[in-house]
Amino acid sequence: MGALNGRERLSQEAVKTMSIGTKKKRFDGNLLFYVLMIAFPVLQFCVFYIGVNARSFLYAFQRIDIKSGEITWTLDALKNAFDKMVEPTLLTTFGTSFLAFFLTYAIGTILALLFSYFIFKKLPMSNFFKVMLFLPSILSAIVTVTIYQNFVETAIPAISNSIFHQTIEGLIQNPSTRFATIIFYNILVSFGTNVLMYSNAMSGLSTEIIEAAKIDGANSWQEFFHIVLPGIFPT
Repeated sequence: MGALNGRERLSQEAVKTMSIGTKKKRFDGNLLFYVLMIAFPVLQFCVFYIGVNARSFLYAFQRIDIKSGEITWTLDALKNAFDKMVEPTLLTTFGTSFLAFFLTYAIGTILALLFSYFIFKKLPMSNFFKVMLFLPSILSAIVTVTIYQNFVETAIPAISNSIFHQTIEGLIQNPSTRFATIIFYNILVSFGTNVLMYSNAMSGLSTEIIEAAKIDGANSWQEFFHIVLPGIFPT
């Protein structure tokens, strides 16, 4: 019996040893897989983001002689940056940027909520508007900018000249319409994403609450302000 128990203990210890070895090999294999999967993105990030930005930062402190190719280190760029920061026009620039951001966010959010509600109610042509509004978010930024620039700089003056017989400048070239044209573009490129986000949030609302509100006599505006907006507020 003693010899039998000893053999059982040895077999159990052997099984445990084999199990530990198998787990260790599996862990080593998984670790190697994770390292190889992460290595390339990390290397790409280091080379094409950190490396490029680090070199750009160093270029700001270099002065290159075009004829001789000699590179000298200088702090003139840093001094110029501080000089620009104290210029009065900088405050105007910050104010204009803040106004553009505020108008883009405020107008874009209001319009996105209204169009999202239009899509949520499945009114006629709602799917068409959903695709068309999201299209600028799908296209490349270069394509979107090129199309928009040609439209406001070439197409609109041509339409005005051919239909109304009035010669006008491009909307970007004209100082009186430049700011509004840029605001409209900012709203346009972010509009589709907001509409998609808000419409998806509205689709998760309880239909029972909406039906109960309709039975109680709530109209579309009351439904929008008292049920839909509070329901998607966390979004």
